[in-house]
Amino acid sequence: MTIIDFSQARGNGVHRGTGGRRCQPPPLPADLVARPGLMARLQGPPGRICVVHGPPGCGKSLLLATFHAQLQTQ
Repeated sequence: MTIIDFSQARGNGVHRGTGGRRCQPPPLPADLVARPGLMARLQGPPGRICVVHGPPGCGKSLLLATFHAQLQTQ
């Protein structure tokens, strides 16, 4: 199991409302910061579970949305 822990990260405290879209990834912002190390950890062996953990506002949803967008292009 891979664990990506954001518990020491400091979020910006901004909460984006879901607007009823909880089953869709959030849109990727134009100024998205690339996180190649974290993306590599998400691309582990098939069948492994990856837990992404951290406080609000640290980028968990955007990391997973980026990963989702990458999977859609493959």
